[in-house]
Amino acid sequence: MKAVYKAGFSVRDFRVRMNASEFRVISSNRLEWAGSEYIILSGHLPDGRQGSEARIIARKYLPESERKEILDSYSIDPQNRKSKFILFL
Repeated sequence: MKAVYKAGFSVRDFRVRMNASEFRVISSNRLEWAGSEYIILSGHLPDGRQGSEARIIARKYLPESERKEILDSYSIDPQNRKSKFILFL
């Protein structure tokens, strides 16, 4: 991601594969993974038996106008706009 960003391109999101043992559920729509808290925008948490593919919205590398467009499409309220987001596929 860093190399793509340094080359002058935005990174809208990136995909990861995760198992239930790799994150901690905080609430019905929040989880902690790799030291950061994420709001779940869509999909279901992995159940532990198999991994799930997830998309992480790359706030640090995404232009604010594109990020706003994504968050508007999910009706994220203003007080949560600075959070990190994940979508399970």
